[in-house]
Amino acid sequence: MPMNKTRFTYPHPLIPYAVEHDVMGDSSITDEEAEIMNALYPEVVAGNPKAIKPLKELVRRCPHLPRAQNHLYTLYMMCGKRLRARRLLRELRKNHPNYLFGITNESNRLVQEKKDTAAARHLMGERLLLQDLYPERKVFHVSEVMNYYQSAVLLLLEEGDIEGAEDRHGILLEIDPEHSITESVTEYILGKKMMVNMQKMKEAQRNKRKAKTRVTAPYPQVNEAPVFHHPEMEAFYRYDLEALPKANISAIAALPKTTLVQDLKRVLEDGLRRYKYFERQSRKWEVWQEDQVSFMPHAFHFLGIYGDEDCLPVVLDVLRQEEDFLDFWFGEEAESFIFPCLLRIASGQLPQLQQFMQERYVSPHSKIMVNATVAQIAWHNMERLAEVSAWFGSIFEHYKLNIDDKALIDSDLIAWMTASAGELSLKELLPVIEPLYQEGAVSKDVVGKWAEVIELFDTPRDEADLNPLPKNISEAYDGSYYERKKFRQPSQKDKMELEKMAQDPYARKMMEILMQSGGMVPEKEPADKPLSPPVQSPSKSKTKIGRNEPCPCQSGRKYKHCCGKK
Repeated sequence: MPMNKTRFTYPHPLIPYAVEHDVMGDSSITDEEAEIMNALYPEVVAGNPKAIKPLKELVRRCPHLPRAQNHLYTLYMMCGKRLRARRLLRELRKNHPNYLFGITNESNRLVQEKKDTAAARHLMGERLLLQDLYPERKVFHVSEVMNYYQSAVLLLLEEGDIEGAEDRHGILLEIDPEHSITESVTEYILGKKMMVNMQKMKEAQRNKRKAKTRVTAPYPQVNEAPVFHHPEMEAFYRYDLEALPKANISAIAALPKTTLVQDLKRVLEDGLRRYKYFERQSRKWEVWQEDQVSFMPHAFHFLGIYGDEDCLPVVLDVLRQEEDFLDFWFGEEAESFIFPCLLRIASGQLPQLQQFMQERYVSPHSKIMVNATVAQIAWHNMERLAEVSAWFGSIFEHYKLNIDDKALIDSDLIAWMTASAGELSLKELLPVIEPLYQEGAVSKDVVGKWAEVIELFDTPRDEADLNPLPKNISEAYDGSYYERKKFRQPSQKDKMELEKMAQDPYARKMMEILMQSGGMVPEKEPADKPLSPPVQSPSKSKTKIGRNEPCPCQSGRKYKHCCGKK
């Protein structure tokens, strides 16, 4: 054993003792016993069942060594021998009632297996502070502190006291932020926070007003392909978006505009009429055949450059289909195809778009795209701001008058309309939005509290909310027009929030997990995982966020449309 120990004191108010960081000393153990313990320790850490027999012999020979019993308990748990582990723990607690690791193991068992937090708290001390258990001690070994507060955090999380758990976690962060237990406790707390947030989001989802939807523009289904004016259109059916040769793009762009637009409309009608045909075909594919189902996005790219007002009826019919239809043809990128087209062909047809927004049974997702497009009309031409404000106001009024219409009112839709109007600083609309908000027709998980809504409308307009448009068909395909998108300059409040997040260990861990594992969040540690030394780094048990679940970032959108976007 080293003679010169490394002890530290810490300025943290909950650490009124020194913490020893060297090898834990034990005056009750002989050199021979220490040698045996040291030889078996790696086998216990590895969970090797072959170490059970020599450990049992050591426990038999040395009942005065609680550490040997604790090692055997840990190994039993790791090998799935829970009944033997419980019996040994009872014996350990009986023979060594003040042994800290026996106390923490018993607390973990009470919390994880029996959910008996009252008994665990009585065992660990009502205040869950290590110094209360051993008031006479002035020095604790780092492993004692780490394991005690790991158990305290598990107890507090089971009680639902996240704030108390964070306070105890702060002790671990102060002593050794990179310790495996500190890291594990970060994940325990983050996992609890995530579960609480998910529960709140699911509760919010249950309380939302969701419009009933159905196909409102049914098309007779056929199997036959259409006949086009121009054979060049067949390229849409042979190449996906990234593979369409530039020569074909140029050849199609050079076609007479009148017949080109007619053919583009026929492509959309083909997608409407042969949806069931292609959907059936896709079930037979072992690998998704992108080149066979890209003709609709191709058509929207070209309509965004060459379309005219006569295209609006068929485009709106596309939006009147079920959401599965849009997912099939456009995946998660529907807005990127439909927005440039709608802005080009519908800028002079706001009454038709207003009528669409007031139709019953139409997918709110489709209406959100139309809402965003009309907002962009103002962003691209501020002279039309009053016209756009009147458009929003008329629709809000219509929704207010039909607040109980279950085929019309959707709280997410109205929330995204509110956000669009707020970004344009249309403060004159607040009086008509407030009654909708008070009636629960505006999703709070999208726009926040009413004070936050007012703050949004009071915030000056930012050109970062202006979405650029492709100037030509080449930009539509290569996406280079996105480079003209302006970045939002963070406000002082934003900077403070970012700084706060940078200092938040749970926010850092959350971002690390989302970035490294594509949307995986930690789960609570399994009940049979041994948590006292020999310390095992708890496995990073995680659970996958469903693509259609609410996004954990609390944007209010589905995960697949938010942080889960590839």
